[in-house]
Amino acid sequence: MHSFFVRILLSITILASLMSQVPLILEMGYDVYFKAVWFVPFIIFLFHHSKTMTEPPMMFMYIAVGTMTAYCAIMDAVSLEKYLNVDIYNMWISMMVAATSYSIYRHYGSDGMLRDIAVCSIISSLVLCYVLQTQYFVDYDLMDRVFAFNAKNSMGQILLNCAIVIVLFPISRIMLFRFVQWFTIVPIVVMLFMLKSRSTLVGFFFVVFYMILQSRDKRIRWLTLAVVLAFIIYLLSNAEAFNTIVYGILMAGRDVNDVNEVSSERIQTISEALEIIPDNILFGVGNKYVDCMPISMMLQFGFIGFVIVITYIGILFRKIVKLDLKNNIHLATFLIFVAMVLNSLFEAWPPFGPGVKCFMLWMMLGFSLALESKPNRQGIAKPLYE
Repeated sequence: MHSFFVRILLSITILASLMSQVPLILEMGYDVYFKAVWFVPFIIFLFHHSKTMTEPPMMFMYIAVGTMTAYCAIMDAVSLEKYLNVDIYNMWISMMVAATSYSIYRHYGSDGMLRDIAVCSIISSLVLCYVLQTQYFVDYDLMDRVFAFNAKNSMGQILLNCAIVIVLFPISRIMLFRFVQWFTIVPIVVMLFMLKSRSTLVGFFFVVFYMILQSRDKRIRWLTLAVVLAFIIYLLSNAEAFNTIVYGILMAGRDVNDVNEVSSERIQTISEALEIIPDNILFGVGNKYVDCMPISMMLQFGFIGFVIVITYIGILFRKIVKLDLKNNIHLATFLIFVAMVLNSLFEAWPPFGPGVKCFMLWMMLGFSLALESKPNRQGIAKPLYE
């Protein structure tokens, strides 16, 4: 296959995945067709580069997901509960995206491909921010405890993932294009706060502070610190702004004296789950939703399933932290992974799903594994903010 065709195919796949989150497409139920576009490159590379997908860097994923699936299939057969649920589906989809991305970058990876991904992220994030602003936030009061957009957590994480890619993969050396690229971050950050997805904001704050501390460009470091300090001073000196940011967004307009309400009832649901777990410690209770991935895994699949999943994530973490984070591909993988893990403490499905919320993580992970297995494909290996 020609590399240009592969770049076009990947760009279409990324655009389709991100555009599947446009509210109108979600409401019409067409998002499933947009997300299914990932099967096109998967099938093509399965036939053209099948050996690549069975290389050692990918085998631990197959073993982990296969083991978890086999365990759940056995539990389905011997119990009355449902174990082969959406969590297992998400694991298979994330593995498919990683395997496809690994094969793509293994054979066709280039700086041009990374620029394509950044451009797709810029276009998609601007479209999503515009649609959300015009349809949901024109007359919205940030102090309102009712969220303007229900799928705020998925949308917030998708926008954060796009922002990370946009920052780390330069699209051009021309100042005008670089300005457009950096300007795109502004509406993304504004939308992250307006969505009031606090689980995403935790990851956002981690990314910001990590990049400040690790930046080799002292001008960027001090400028960013100056902006942060100026913002803090502004909040402390402006009562209305302080109330909006702290009580309206970070507290989501909830009663600060009620911890359960501030946590969006997570304290209650997690407490209920913790009461059930001891009586079902080994095998769990089957399909059950709890807004905390580790608790959810323990409750649903018991100690056995929990160990499989946490070992899988632990192996991923070990591989990622050993990467050379001076390389922007690896840095993007690291930042998105940590942001998703932090998100998983407040949501049931990350880092495996749902849907396209996590595809950027598994795509970048595939790229990183491919780059490690073929060092001569260096991609973007520049220091941050060079």
